[in-house]
Amino acid sequence: MNILSLFPAVPLVMMLGLWLSKSTRQIHTVMVAGSSLLVALAVVLVVQYLGLRGAGETAQMLFTESRVWYAPLNIHYAIGVDGIYGWKTNVSATVEKLVDYIKAGEAVTIEPVYKVEGFRMNSNAGVTYTGNTYIEVDICHQHLWYYVNGELFLESDVVTGKESDPTRATPPGAYKVWSRESPRKLGTYAVQGYETWVNYWMPVTYTGIGLHDLNRSAYGGDIYINNGSHGCINLPLDVAKKIYDKVTINTPVMIVP
Repeated sequence: MNILSLFPAVPLVMMLGLWLSKSTRQIHTVMVAGSSLLVALAVVLVVQYLGLRGAGETAQMLFTESRVWYAPLNIHYAIGVDGIYGWKTNVSATVEKLVDYIKAGEAVTIEPVYKVEGFRMNSNAGVTYTGNTYIEVDICHQHLWYYVNGELFLESDVVTGKESDPTRATPPGAYKVWSRESPRKLGTYAVQGYETWVNYWMPVTYTGIGLHDLNRSAYGGDIYINNGSHGCINLPLDVAKKIYDKVTINTPVMIVP
């Protein structure tokens, strides 16, 4: 459980305890117990924060279940519970690198050592990009745009997760294409209750959500509300192929509500 979520719960429990109290002694007991718990939670929160910060775990500090950044501690987190896109600095390794240069008396400009790297203009696949390259999926408008070097490469209607079923809705967030597989079997009857073979699979989360082709009679509109996917972004076959042939690993995928 996220520690931060316990803070508002404590005053609520205290209010209930005060309401049920029948004597001054009971009121005093409730106030002391509640205040002590709040102090204890604050201490645990600070200890965890300092520990994670010291270990360089800047992308995992405390609030990984939050959808927004937490201003008081200056913690930034990619939008979305399952968001995997972004950069995570290896603080300890970067410090060691700096110390070596300082001891050697060298004046240099260095790049931090990263545990996780975001998208670079020069990809590992050898493709050089000169501008913004990303995929945007708009859940509300059921539409996808794929930009390469700042130019629209393609756009298409899509079908996202079933909106009327929270367990199947597509989560908004900042993601990236982390694999490309063709063909690929999705799901199992034992776990998901279905099995589907797709021609082009491009996962964007580590929990089974991605871009893939799926033969449907129509795309776009309000299909997703009651007849959406299990969370993935369903694409027409020709669109999925064009994206699959063009996209490179680590390309950002922004899914907006």
